[in-house]
Amino acid sequence: MKNVQKILFFLLLSFILLSCSKSAEERWQEQYDLGQQYLLEENYEEAIVAFTAAIEIEPNQIDAYLNRAEAYLLSGESEESIALALADYQQALNLDDTLAKVYLGIADAYSWQGEYDAALEILNEGLDKTGGDLSIAARIEENPLSGWQEAYITYLEGIERTYDEYLGVYLDVYMLVNINGDSVPELFINFGTGVAGSVICTYFDGSVIEQAVSSLSFIEGKNLFMDSGGRMDVYYDDIYCIENGAFISLGEGDYGAEDNANIQYDSDGNPIYDYYWNGIQVSSAEEYQNLLNEVYDLEQSVSFYDMVEYDSDLRRNIGENVYDYEGILEAVNNYSANREIAGNRVSSDSAELLENRLRTTEYTSAGEVLNSIEFGYSADGMLASVAAYDSSGSQTGYVDITYDEFGNPLTWYYTYEFGNIGRLECKYDTDGNRIKEKYGADSAYWYQYDSQGNQIRWVRYDGNGNLSASATRKYNAQGILERNEEYGSDGTLIGRVLNEY
Repeated sequence: MKNVQKILFFLLLSFILLSCSKSAEERWQEQYDLGQQYLLEENYEEAIVAFTAAIEIEPNQIDAYLNRAEAYLLSGESEESIALALADYQQALNLDDTLAKVYLGIADAYSWQGEYDAALEILNEGLDKTGGDLSIAARIEENPLSGWQEAYITYLEGIERTYDEYLGVYLDVYMLVNINGDSVPELFINFGTGVAGSVICTYFDGSVIEQAVSSLSFIEGKNLFMDSGGRMDVYYDDIYCIENGAFISLGEGDYGAEDNANIQYDSDGNPIYDYYWNGIQVSSAEEYQNLLNEVYDLEQSVSFYDMVEYDSDLRRNIGENVYDYEGILEAVNNYSANREIAGNRVSSDSAELLENRLRTTEYTSAGEVLNSIEFGYSADGMLASVAAYDSSGSQTGYVDITYDEFGNPLTWYYTYEFGNIGRLECKYDTDGNRIKEKYGADSAYWYQYDSQGNQIRWVRYDGNGNLSASATRKYNAQGILERNEEYGSDGTLIGRVLNEY
């Protein structure tokens, strides 16, 4: 027995000495690799233990935090596991705020909680920090409808529109405007008549908050807007900001005739008005304007009527970024803070009222065009061509769209770097499943399907024909996707999504 104890003692001592002989880097790698192996085996609790050990050895290695966060998320969608994952992602962000995968991970955690607004906000922050990372941009485009989008659509579906029976047209027009500078735009509706007026809406805490206005102007991104109106020589200018879903008054101006039934005029024939700012009378129109400009710089502002003109053919206001009812629904659905999809936009070009989208345009925050993509259609309504243009209107790309006898596209287009397009070549099996996509000379995807037509695997190759990534998908008996796993070029698992129903 004593001999056995001696052997165990020397074995333990040898293990301790051997462990001490390893460098911190080697010990970190050992625990990290162990955690990776546990992840592959779906043993998330042991993976968390291994990654925790790696972090204790070297707390500045970002990959251990990212993988432990993934293990927390995959271990169960409880509030505690998501909170722990977010804490790890935050630590990774503190170590390096330029890595796209950190922002993507945080967005995943928020999405698992159903907090799509927060997910979109962190993605937009990541897009800025990473200099426009394409994987983040793609995620923004794919992001499910945020709470504000669903709320705006519900609100729009419940409004009473303005129909002119004499003209036979709806007069209401719509805009998405960026007043307070966050990732959620404000919704502006002009109902087309002075009686119906206008309304500005914002989104807060799951609800749409509205404010009736007569005539809107705003300073983009500065959280300032002004409602101006009045008639019969009694007028007002009210200035607001938006705070926590409330419209906060920052200044109130009133001016007009003391007695509009007995208006007095100066020597030049102009009506003599009294001016008040925040309820206190001021000496002149000039002092009134100075007080207003201290709160609201009129030179920086833009008004609704600056952005529209009346089209006698359409019998309504038109303009860039001004939508009809169907167009605003599409604009809300397709909105991202960095890119705007132009759907049924109201324009003097009546062709743009077609159901098919004719143009996608990217704008700067100042409203200047960065680039655009235009779509051409055949007589039977099939997409026939796609052309890209830069800010000067010069064409930067063109793709002819072709189809096989069954209507499957053989050539299509893809976008990259916002505004550039490339040629996509497609191939199909006898069941009509797309089995190959070739993206110019850059990459190609091959797809595999089960007997039910569900895509069960894809493989991506780079322009030189080398394997760069792959993924597998698993479905339940009803054909609903349960699991998606993506692998790197060396077969290492780099991502997993589990769906529970």
